[in-house]
Amino acid sequence: MYFLKEYRENGNDAGSKARIDCEKILLDNNIKSIDFGLGGKKRYIKSFFRRIKESKKISNDVLVFQYPFNEKYFNNLNKNILELKNKNVKLIAIIHDIVALRPVKGSISLSEEIDILNSYDILISHNIYMTQLLRNKGVTTNIVELEIFDYLNDKKKNDFTIDGDFKSVYFAGNLDRKKSEFLYKDEFKNVDFNLILFGPNYNSNIKNNKIIYKGVFSPEDLSNEFKEGFGLIWDGESASTCAGYTGQYLRYNNPHKTSLYISSGLPIIIWEKAALADFVEENDIGFKIKSLNDISEILDKTTLEQYTKFKDNTKKIQEKLLNGYFLSNALNKSIMMLK
Repeated sequence: MYFLKEYRENGNDAGSKARIDCEKILLDNNIKSIDFGLGGKKRYIKSFFRRIKESKKISNDVLVFQYPFNEKYFNNLNKNILELKNKNVKLIAIIHDIVALRPVKGSISLSEEIDILNSYDILISHNIYMTQLLRNKGVTTNIVELEIFDYLNDKKKNDFTIDGDFKSVYFAGNLDRKKSEFLYKDEFKNVDFNLILFGPNYNSNIKNNKIIYKGVFSPEDLSNEFKEGFGLIWDGESASTCAGYTGQYLRYNNPHKTSLYISSGLPIIIWEKAALADFVEENDIGFKIKSLNDISEILDKTTLEQYTKFKDNTKKIQEKLLNGYFLSNALNKSIMMLK
């Protein structure tokens, strides 16, 4: 069994942490890597003969890869992978994004993407809602749900203790106005609870001493910056609902920051219609909200006893995320399907 290695020059974290963690978990599951020259376009073009050589290693076997591919060689790489089916190689795709649901320049249509996904033997989708969407749009191949992304972190220190203000709210991500527009809405700029922000591109013109900007940290180091409180899952252009492309995408995807928060020991506050809202509710690790305006009232009513319960339940999931449980479980289910 093999997986397609994704290249990062000089070991720098050029790819997303989610993809890096997936590779580590695949290795931990004794899955060997093959190198098709993934990375920049130049490296991919120069690796033509490498791909021929590497392809010879695998026949009558299974290849796991992470989807989608770099748009600069998307079609070419997909062709290379599909050619392996002629050697009786089964294909398992770990989905990170549905490209057509996040329209960008040069994006493929949803019908084109469905055809691509149907050419693989098994898809590992984020959750049941992504699976239902894919089924409704015409995906007929086998699907396994991941549930939530794992989050590996060797730098995670001992868990924080609940000895202060547990009613703070953390938000980590790209804080650019275009990406996190809700942060700059009038109704959210006047929050009366501590809102602690991490990430690049913050517009510090907001004048509210309850909004605290902490800067930019690596994914591993960021985990140790969190204290008592909740991690916020919200996106889009509105404070009253998750609107726009990025907001509505929460209905289907697993935001990686959810895994960041949980792996750090933080309970969650999440939009009630987000795909992961059910996961939060079923595991009793936080609150679902309709609007960001609901947060103040919810925090006011939250007791130390209730927060401690959330925290204890979060710790159970935290241990699984830090050990690669969810992808390992999805891989095992996928392998059983192929037998």
